[in-house]
Amino acid sequence: MATRPAYTEDMESTQKVFMVEQTDFRGPNRSRTMATIRDRIVEFYSDPKIMAQKLKEMLDDEVGPQWHVVVGSDYAA
Repeated sequence: MATRPAYTEDMESTQKVFMVEQTDFRGPNRSRTMATIRDRIVEFYSDPKIMAQKLKEMLDDEVGPQWHVVVGSDYAA
């Protein structure tokens, strides 16, 4: 039986999944800050460098300059 190549009209889009893997933030506005982080991830998904910069600026403004932001994929060992 012959198979045919995949056609784009046969494909379904899937929802992107984002994960904050680790944080030590325990501030009183944790839920609001995490929601803002999720919004920035969606907004700047296509450019990880700008995403990290925007997240760092947002955290500096909201909670102070003691944060480091690492954005990327394939960090598994």
